[in-house]
Amino acid sequence: HSSSVLPLAQAHRDAFPGAQEAQEIKVKVSTLDRIFAYVELQSPILLKLDVQGYEAQTLRGGVETLRRVDYVVLEASFKPMYEGELLFVDMLRMMEEQGFRFERPVGWLATPENREILQMDALFVRAD
Repeated sequence: HSSSVLPLAQAHRDAFPGAQEAQEIKVKVSTLDRIFAYVELQSPILLKLDVQGYEAQTLRGGVETLRRVDYVVLEASFKPMYEGELLFVDMLRMMEEQGFRFERPVGWLATPENREILQMDALFVRAD
C-alpha cells in the first residue's frame, strides 16, 4: 500500500500496522527541471505530486519548472509518515518561498482506528 524512496516512519507503522517494507527496487531518478526543460507548457498548469514523502526533494529539483506552474497539488503530512520527509508547516514555507499560497485541502488520509488526519492533498495557487 506504500512505496517510497524513503523508509516508513513509526507514525506510518502505528497507523497502518500491516505496512512493511517488502522489496527494494532500483529506479532511475531525474528532476522536474530536466524533464520539463524543453516542454512547452500552456497556462493554466497544474502540477500534481504524489511521491510519498519525497515532495521537498522533488520541488528542489523543479525550481525552474515551478516558475511556469499556476497550481500545485501535493501530499503534506502532519506527522512523519516517511523518515526524512518535511511536514506541512515546512512545506507551506517552502511553497511560499516559491511564490505559492495554500488554498485548501482537496483530500486527506486518516487513521482507520480513530480517524486522525495524518496527511492531506494540499492545493497551492500561484500568489502573484
